[in-house]
Formats: sequence, C-alpha cells, structure tokens
Amino acid sequence: MTSISLNELSQMFFRAAEKVDENKHQINLTNFFPVPDKDTGNNLSQTLNGIKAALLSKNINNLNDFKAIALEGALDSASGNIGIIYTGFLMGFLDSFGQIPIEINNLSVAFQNGFKKACDSIQNPKTGTVLDVIKAVSLSFSRESQKTKDIILAFQNSIKSAVKAVESTKSRVGISGKSVSVDAGGLGFLISLEGFLEGLKGKYIHQIQKQKLSPEPVIAFSDSGRYEIVCIIKSAQKDFNCLEKLGDSLDIITVNQKTKIHIHTNNPESAIQTIKSLGKIIKIETHDLLMQLETKGNIGIVVDGAADLPENIIKKYDVSVAPFNIIKSGSTTTTSQPSPKIYKELFRSHLKKYKKIICLTISSRLSGSYNSALQAKNFFDQSDKKRIYVIDSLCVSGGEGLLALKLLELIAKKIKIKKIIATFKRQISHVHTIALVDDPKWAEQGGRLSHSKANIVRLLKKLKLNPFLQIKDGVIKRAGFGYGGQDLANVMFDRLKKTDKSKRALQIIITHTAKRKLVKHLQSLLENYGFKIIFTNDITPVLGVHLGPDSIVCSYVDN
Repeated sequence: MTSISLNELSQMFFRAAEKVDENKHQINLTNFFPVPDKDTGNNLSQTLNGIKAALLSKNINNLNDFKAIALEGALDSASGNIGIIYTGFLMGFLDSFGQIPIEINNLSVAFQNGFKKACDSIQNPKTGTVLDVIKAVSLSFSRESQKTKDIILAFQNSIKSAVKAVESTKSRVGISGKSVSVDAGGLGFLISLEGFLEGLKGKYIHQIQKQKLSPEPVIAFSDSGRYEIVCIIKSAQKDFNCLEKLGDSLDIITVNQKTKIHIHTNNPESAIQTIKSLGKIIKIETHDLLMQLETKGNIGIVVDGAADLPENIIKKYDVSVAPFNIIKSGSTTTTSQPSPKIYKELFRSHLKKYKKIICLTISSRLSGSYNSALQAKNFFDQSDKKRIYVIDSLCVSGGEGLLALKLLELIAKKIKIKKIIATFKRQISHVHTIALVDDPKWAEQGGRLSHSKANIVRLLKKLKLNPFLQIKDGVIKRAGFGYGGQDLANVMFDRLKKTDKSKRALQIIITHTAKRKLVKHLQSLLENYGFKIIFTNDITPVLGVHLGPDSIVCSYVDN
C-alpha cells in the first residue's frame, strides 16, 4: 500500500477505537502515573470512541470535513491526561494532511507534528510517558519514509519502535525511584497504533503482550492534585499560565476557540473560578481522585461510629462501622462503646474478604471502644490475630475520619502493612480537632467534661466569649476562646485563619449539630479564603449527645 484514501483513513480511527476498547482493562491495570486511579484505558477509549461517533454521525465528503469533525469529537469526549494529550496529537497529525490520497511522506510529517502538538498540550512534559512513545513513532516514520513507500511496512516497523519505547518507560517513570510498570498512556498509544494498522490491512494483528505488573506500586498523589477538573470553555484566550499555580497535571488544547482544560488540584473551587474568568464554561466535571482508587483486596478497614464518615465513603470502600449504644435514663442521655461481640462479628466478616484488617477507634481516653476491639481480637486463634491490627486514633469525629481517609490512601498504594502502620501512626499527631459548643451541659452530663471546666465555659459565654474545646493527647481540653458573640461561623473561621500560619490551604472536615444555614456560611467563609472542605457531615448521635445542639467541630491536618 502506497497511499491512504479517505475511507481508509476512517477505518484507521474506527479500528483504533475498537482496539483500545478491547484492551482498556489491561491499560487501566498499568496506570500509576500521574495518580494510580486506574482509568487511563477508559479515558483513551472514551476519546477515540468520541471521534468514531462523530465521524459516523455526519456525511463526510472531503478531507477538511473529516479533520473538523474528528477534532470536534475528540475535544468533546477527551477525558483525563491521555484524552487531552491524544487530542493534541490529533491536531498536529490531521492538520498535516492537505489532500487525499495520503502518502508515506505525509504520514512522516503528520507524526512529527502530532508529537509537537502533544508536547504543547502539556504544561510540564515528562520523560517516561506517552510522549516518549509518540516521539519514537515519529522518528521511525521519518526513517521509513526515506527507505520505502510501503505504508504497511512503515507502520509495522514503527510499531516495533513503539513497543521498545513502551518497555523503556518502565525504568523512566522516576517519581518513586523504582520501576513499577510501563506507562499506561504509552501502552494505550501503542494499541491505538496497532488499530491504525489493522484498519488499513482489514484484519487484526496480535502484538500486545500482557504486562507484568509490580505488586507494590508506590506512586501517590502529589501535594497539589487530589481533585481532577476536566472542562471545555469558549475563549479566544491564548495565555493560560494563571492555571499553573493552582495544581499540576495541567493539559490544555484549543480547537476553533474551544479550549479543553485538564488539571489536578487541591482547590477545585478556586480553580473553577479562575477558569470562569478565562471564558464561558460549556462543560465541566470534577472528580475526587481518592474516591477512584481501588482499595479492596488485601486490607479491609473497620472504624467505630465516632468517625463520622459519609455513607458514600463507607459503601464505596466497604468500611465496616461498629455502632455505639445510646442510653436514655430519664432526662439524661449517654453512650456506651461497641461491645467486643460486635467487633468480633465485624472482624470475622472482614477476614473472609481481606487478608488483613486495620481497625481504627475513637481515642481510648474518651471511650472504651479501643479496649472492646482488642478484646474481640483475642477471641481469634493465633493465625487470625496476626491479621488484625487495632489502632487508637487519639481523635474523634472528623479527626478520626481524616485518619480513616489517610488509611484508604495508604492502602491504595499497596505498600506493605508494616509501612502503612508506621506511616499512619506518624500522621496521628498532625491531626487536630477543635469545637465550639453552645451549651456545655451536654458534655458535662455525659461525663466528657468536668463540672469545673463546664462552669468556666458558662462564665466565658456570659462575657460574650466563645470558648474552644480541642482534642489533645486523646482528651478534651480547653483551647482558648474567640470573640464574636453568637456568630459561631466567624468565630471558627477566625480561629482557623490564625492556625494556618504558613499560609498553606488547610484541608478541613466539618461535623456539626448546627443549623444548615450556619454550616453553609462557615463553609463559604473557609472556601473563599482558600481552605479546602473535604466534606461536611452531621455528627453521629454518639457525639451529638455530648455536644448538644448548635455545635460545630472542625478537623484538619497541620502544615
């Protein structure tokens, strides 16, 4: 074959979409960079199938129609880093074709320009990624165009170069300092290239081999990239440098005054506001990458009812929750810890699904939950005891919830459990929980605050001062006071501003028994200042009976 017709060009993209879709699970399994969210195969498949659907939806009579429709389909459907990079490649690749038929010299130029545009779409290009594979193919086509006019032969030899380039990404990922797997984007591009060749030949080829994956991928989130934003804006703007300070994994591609932006950030609200200033938003999606991580398999998590985790996290990550008991006696309401029997049943259930269990409890200095879990562990034989790890969080409410999220993140990295435990225990001292309560009688009544401390709180309230309570060394202690009378949202906001001495945005969990209007006001103050709210949630009854109505608790990790 020495030339490609318009129909054959269409078949190349149709088969590439099918080929990637058939192999997307394998691509997902190799995905650890830039985050191990296991979706590169899905994202590339979505992009290519968007191109295919766009081409099939229109009557295409000439090359210009083909290019415009294919690029529009790519831009609309591109998802994740790989979607933006592939769309960039496609711009350079297709724009290089001036007429039909397409010959090998045209393909050589197209792959070179595709590589340049792919690089341009990334704000901070890195080696050891899909860019290395695209570059290898462009160099191979350049060499082949000087030796032959046979397009099939050129594709076959370029695929061999791509295979070598994919293999080389195994040792060049570079973030963790050790090899984990080949680059998922590079593997995806190789598979799409094989789809191009199969589309031209009209039959399948079988170059793809199963990749041997490391059992312990160690790449994690960067400090600035937990949330993924993918959006399309209508803008003639050329300078998007203002986005660089908001996060990483920034990819940008513009087609006919429509720009697709992909970014990982810890401040999605701030990033969205900045994006709005750049042009009219046509479409936008935000994803919490932590929630996309696969954690099931080796290690399961058990928490008690004091962790205040939202139901969606509990269900998604199969977190077992040991409930507290609420005891009413006349006008007095108190709580008691989960019994050893409850923990024993939860442990037994989780041991059937997981190789090991980590149980996280409320501070042992506030409740007997930790001791109940230890007693439950002792009911098991020696071999099963070794599979159960019970940890005292020395926290409560959102603080315990923050630590549970940290456990999920560590488990997702699939590192050894001893390293997880060691890393996790170092984190405990960096988690802080502060509270504002409207009336101390509830904590006093439940035995969590002494009579003398409760009287001090009452006295300060009479003086229009709002005393803060904190969890320190696992117990409730006074933590100063704030001015502001009844405006508890501003009082808490001022306290957190003073806490953030290094001016790095705190990540905060808000739990409460307060009215929704008050909580929304506090959330708005914090987010406008630049803090990130991980989630807000009602305080579980086990804590609510001690804090009483109109209480606000904020938990955060220090800097």
